Amino acid sequence: MKKALVMFLGTTLVFSGAGFGAGKLLFTPADASISSAEEHVSGEKEDHGKYEKEKEPVVINIGRVMVPVYRAKSVRYVVANMAVSVTDEKKAEFLQTEEGKTKVRNYIITTMMHLSEKTSVMNKPNIDQKELSDLVFAGIHEEFEEVNEILFLNLVQTETKRS
Repeated sequence: MKKALVMFLGTTLVFSGAGFGAGKLLFTPADASISSAEEHVSGEKEDHGKYEKEKEPVVINIGRVMVPVYRAKSVRYVVANMAVSVTDEKKAEFLQTEEGKTKVRNYIITTMMHLSEKTSVMNKPNIDQKELSDLVFAGIHEEFEEVNEILFLNLVQTETKRS
């Protein structure tokens, strides 16, 4: 048993030493170019991450909006939780205040009221959120240039009969 243990430990130590020595001989400082290339690649990844963080949009919850759509025999109420997407954080600071949220919400309500009167987008049986979002964005983009996208977090429509 002792001989087997000595043989096992002896071969482990001999081959570990041989592997360490061979590694020192085979991998010389000339291979430092590999490590510098690895550092360069990791530096590029860090720089790329900085650019991605700058382009990440800020989503500002505007709140709930309710717009009536008047029809001949009924009134449809479109209720939506809305948000806007802004890529520039400095320009988003104003929109994150209550005053900014209120101004954007008022412009969105006004635009949706005009859309309900002048287009058929809100008179369809099922409102297309993407189409409505694009039209509302086109309506408020002149006033709020920092807004990149209008987001409907929730959109519900209910019909009530006119009396």
